[in-house]
Amino acid sequence: MKSIKLLLIGMMSFLLTACINTINIKPDITKIEPYTQSGERLPLHVGYYIPETTVATPHIDENKLRYFAYRDMEIAYQKMLSNVFKSATKLTSIQDASSSAVDLLIVPSVTTKTEGSDALTWPPTRFILNLTSNIQSADGKPITTMIVTGIGTAGSAERLKITGIAGSRAMEDALLKMQSALSSYRYSGETSKPAQSTLATPVITKKDETSPTLAPSSSAATVSERLQLLNELKAKGLISQKEYDDKRKAIIDAL
Repeated sequence: MKSIKLLLIGMMSFLLTACINTINIKPDITKIEPYTQSGERLPLHVGYYIPETTVATPHIDENKLRYFAYRDMEIAYQKMLSNVFKSATKLTSIQDASSSAVDLLIVPSVTTKTEGSDALTWPPTRFILNLTSNIQSADGKPITTMIVTGIGTAGSAERLKITGIAGSRAMEDALLKMQSALSSYRYSGETSKPAQSTLATPVITKKDETSPTLAPSSSAATVSERLQLLNELKAKGLISQKEYDDKRKAIIDAL
């Protein structure tokens, strides 16, 4: 009896290992809420570009998992951009940015990693998603690159019921972190197409960081805004108490 049980387990392991399992990692779009309570958006028109070939190409990782990261992210990514900027328009090519009424071009890219998947428990228990937003001016000049890391986990019962739930949570986490980073742009002037010099130095998150830093500025108005942003980051749990204290001291010392 024991040998038969071992044989059955072995056969199941072989079949599961040989298969590539497709999961859906779409985030819960209702959770992609505006970064600020007032819902005030930056007065910039942005265009974003995701190649169709990328959308249709699945990610297949070492754990035999297949998922369409860009396809599953696109609607939520546009909503995230719309929470931050006055408008967010999908472009069919990068070249369209120069002829469209956009101030910035944003090109996202995604890399992922899953953990906790094996032959018998293939839905991942932990999903890591690195989201990059390459930001350019409308004429194609690089401005900056922002990188955040989203992490999603799932218990045994829920990941068997919804196989891609850890991935959905990782994508949701990454989008909210990217939203907070993009919200740190500062814009002055009332024209719809500002010169590049009117954009304050944007926030850049290093590859392994999960919380944004604040762009330096010396004006009293901006100092007040930075303190408000710092308080919001602390309230949302995006920075630690030590990071909050250090940043607050640095802002006040600069006065």
